[in-house]
Amino acid sequence: MWVLHYYLSDFGVTKRKAKHHVVVHEYQINFYHITKVDNYDDIGGSLFSFDFRPLESVRSQTQPSTVAYDVIGQVVSYGSLDYPVIEGRPVKQLRFELQDTMGIRLSITLWGPYAKHVDEALGDMTKLSILIMQFAKHKIYRGKPSLSNLYNCTRFFINEDIPEIINFKKSVVAIVGTETLEHPIAPLVPYKKLSVRDEFLTHLEKVNLAYIRDIRKVMSCVIVERIKCVERETKWYYLGCCACNFGVDPKTEDYKVEEFGLVKKKIVCYICKNKSCCEVSHVLYKMEPLTFCLKILMICLKKKLAFKVDITDYNLSKNKYVYGVSQICQEANVIEELELKVPTLEANVSSLLTPSLGFISPPSRLKYQ
Repeated sequence: MWVLHYYLSDFGVTKRKAKHHVVVHEYQINFYHITKVDNYDDIGGSLFSFDFRPLESVRSQTQPSTVAYDVIGQVVSYGSLDYPVIEGRPVKQLRFELQDTMGIRLSITLWGPYAKHVDEALGDMTKLSILIMQFAKHKIYRGKPSLSNLYNCTRFFINEDIPEIINFKKSVVAIVGTETLEHPIAPLVPYKKLSVRDEFLTHLEKVNLAYIRDIRKVMSCVIVERIKCVERETKWYYLGCCACNFGVDPKTEDYKVEEFGLVKKKIVCYICKNKSCCEVSHVLYKMEPLTFCLKILMICLKKKLAFKVDITDYNLSKNKYVYGVSQICQEANVIEELELKVPTLEANVSSLLTPSLGFISPPSRLKYQ
């Protein structure tokens, strides 16, 4: 395995702004058009700079971490390559479990090209497989901690001839027996996936649309309504800062198209409305397939549908009354049963007040940031 090291010059250093980061540093390096990058062979310290975190420590965390983790372990259970449909497109997914020398297990879920490459790399599931996952994203899924690939930063080392894997393999062999014995990887039991019927009728509480803005706790609920119209001209989405979710404004500069002699504007960066973030380079919703979303909404126009609405901590802390819809059900029998179902959760609203039906717009006393 080849490892390349580089010598950098003429670069900038600023405070870290991104929501997720691979190392615990307060500052980040910025590249400019004058930055120089050269190969550098003579470097001291660890070859790969691993900073392993014990699996028990990862499992004990109750909140997602914004810092990437390095973990090492034996692959003890392994699922098949799956293709769940996300936002209308099938996406590669692979799940497996790592186990340390103390018997602590941790669930790993990979997406996209990572899922395919690791599935191919593991190959023979009858042999002892030691895996290092560097720069892993920590998350909480269904109340349990797990790791996933962090965009395109994550690196994998599977049965590589490096000291970290060799030493870990010796520790495993000392516990379970000689390396000549087979250590088969057990098939991973698939997640129990709820049917649409169970999700909407059993696991979600029905709420009247008139009361949804008065709910003051993080939860998911279901409402039965019709899409009355789709506003095509209204900018119903916004560009947001990855670090704080505040809106951002594009900063542009003029450039000349030599072929036609035209002067156009191009976005060079984004300025966060949160003064503590200032200039940002990564924004949310920048590449959303908005045309596709509008077509889907037009198909559903004026049909009675059941919506799974997510009320998040962001809605509550920022008094934002635009909620996310994570699932839509159009099965007639499910909708009929939901209409007969009495709402089990309604906010405590004074009987002297009439709940507002225009929940999409915030009260006059609030302003969007």
